[in-house]
Order: sequence, then structure tokens, then C-alpha cells
Amino acid sequence: MTSLNDIAKHLDLSPMTVSRVVNNVGNVSPATRDRVLAAMRELGYKRDEYASINAQKRGNRPALRHVIVDAAEEDPKARARFAFFSNIALSILHRLNRLECRFTVTDLERSTDEHLDALTSADAIIFCSPVSAATVETVRKMNRDIQGVAICQHSCAGFTSVDPDDEAGGRLAAEAFAQAGYERVLTFGTEDQQSQALRLDSFTRNLQRLCPQVRIDHLRYGVKPDGVWTDSETAMLTPVATYWRDHGAPEAIFIPGGYATFLLYRFLRRQGIRIPGDIGLMGYDDLAFYDYLDDPLDRVVFDTSALAHHAVDALLPFLTKGIIPRGTSRILVPASYTPRGSIRSLATLP
Repeated sequence: MTSLNDIAKHLDLSPMTVSRVVNNVGNVSPATRDRVLAAMRELGYKRDEYASINAQKRGNRPALRHVIVDAAEEDPKARARFAFFSNIALSILHRLNRLECRFTVTDLERSTDEHLDALTSADAIIFCSPVSAATVETVRKMNRDIQGVAICQHSCAGFTSVDPDDEAGGRLAAEAFAQAGYERVLTFGTEDQQSQALRLDSFTRNLQRLCPQVRIDHLRYGVKPDGVWTDSETAMLTPVATYWRDHGAPEAIFIPGGYATFLLYRFLRRQGIRIPGDIGLMGYDDLAFYDYLDDPLDRVVFDTSALAHHAVDALLPFLTKGIIPRGTSRILVPASYTPRGSIRSLATLP
């Protein structure tokens, strides 16, 4: 097994200099750092020595582990999209800090080259925001032994995944609509995001199963190729206005995403439409503004913090005891239905 001394002799450097690069501490010139990292890859150096050094420093306590937390940077142009993932990443950082893990925050999708040092030496990685299959493959090539968890991802083959139970969420929404007795329903969402597509599909299948006579119309809005919401409220709501003109108002609307829920709610209020007197309305996610609207909204929710907790817990045996998991798994965070009065039984309406 290659040691720090082997790398130091290979490069004619002091072991202390190599240790500083490996542990990312102290002052080392960029050129020297690049030479050490290249030698680490060439000689197949792994971080067992790093773990043992820290174990000695900490007595009989578990060795420190180095975890990459990959999360999209807070981009003002995409704040609505990435705030969700940033909150998850923050919860993960707090938990890793309590475990006394060493961690590095990266944004590999936008700047992989800047984080090659961390990728080469890390023990584990947690993907907290959207990442491409190509980036995942780069991580695998740079560090074949890295352990990983992906949150709300659909392109991270080979890693344990932690996801909201979107199938259950759609079913819960359908059960509420069926109980209310709605027979003409509209959905408003996007199939460009897999989570919303799963919710819509489950909602449609389950509502048709429970109420065979129901009519369900679907309106869709798109997202840009980079995954960011359509940036024009007018563009999102134009299909709604056209539907109203051609078909009239439905009895109720199900929206599988929070941002679109807010826009559609505002559209309905501007038209003088009462909720739930004229139309029932249900959104998704437990967004704070839902309870401060004039008409507090029913919603299907999942615990965002649970995503972070499950992600760290999935790595816990490895981080604390060095136990390498056998294979990968999929962890689903349960969904629940929260009534607030915006969905009401037709039998109770005047």
C-alpha cells in the first residue's frame, strides 16, 4: 500500500509537505500541490493513512472521515429552484459537524475541475442538488472507492438514493379529491421534472380508480433545458387562461409543485374566484406562504429535514465504523396530507 513517505520520496519532497496536501492544511504552492495530487493518482494512494493519523490524535475514538457535500451554489437567477436543495445541504452539514466529520462543500456540476483535490481524497459524497450522469461518472473515475448517497436524483446509478415518496403523495391527493366528490378536475404541472411527473401519474391513476366517472384535464408548463423554471409568469399562465376560455372552470385543481401553486392561486383570486367556494385547490410541499394566503391551502407534504437525516444515516456505519455497505438501496421519505380547508366535499357547498 502506498504511503505518504512513498509519495514524498517519489517527488523528493518532505513527508510534511505531502501531508499538508493530503489533509488540505498549511501553505503549499499550487504547483507543488498539483505534483502531489498527480502522484497520488499515479501511485494509487488512498486515505487509510489519513484515517489512522486522525485516529491516533483522537485516542480510541472513531477516525475522522472526509465527506463531500455537493450542492448547487445559491444563484439569484435560480433561487426558487435551488433554495430547496440548499436547505437540505445545510441540514447535512450540521449533522456531519456533530459527527465530527471533515467535509468539503462543492458544486461539481458547475466547477468539477476546482474540486479535483477533494474528489481524489474523499471517503464519501452526498449529492444534494441536481447533477448530470456525466458528473457522476467523473466522480467514479476520480475515486473508485468513494461511498455515496444521492438526494432527489434520478441520474446517480450506483449510489444509495433518498427520495420523497412521490407515488404515495399523488395517491393521497387523489384520495382527498375522491372523498370530496369532484368529477371534473384539472392538473397543472410539468413532466420535465421527474418528481412532478410521478406525482401526476399517481394522482391520475388513483383518482380514476376511485372515481371511474371523473374527467381529468391536464395542463403543462415547460422548463428550460438547464432545468430552471420558465421565467415568465405570463407564459406559465397562458394555458390556464386559454383553458378557462374554451372549457370553463373545473371543480378542483391539483398542482404537484409549490411555485406553480402560488402563481395559479394568484391568477384565480384576480379572476374573483373563491376557494373552495368556486374551485377546490391543492398544492404540494409545505411552503410557508400557504398558511398566510387569504385561503390557506391543502397540501401534500414530506419532511425536508428527513431527506438530510436519512442521507447521513445511510452513511453512518461507514463514517463511524468503516463498514462498507453491500450494494445500494433506495430510501423513501413518507408523504402526508395536510387539510386546511381549500378542498371541501361538494355535498357541503351551497
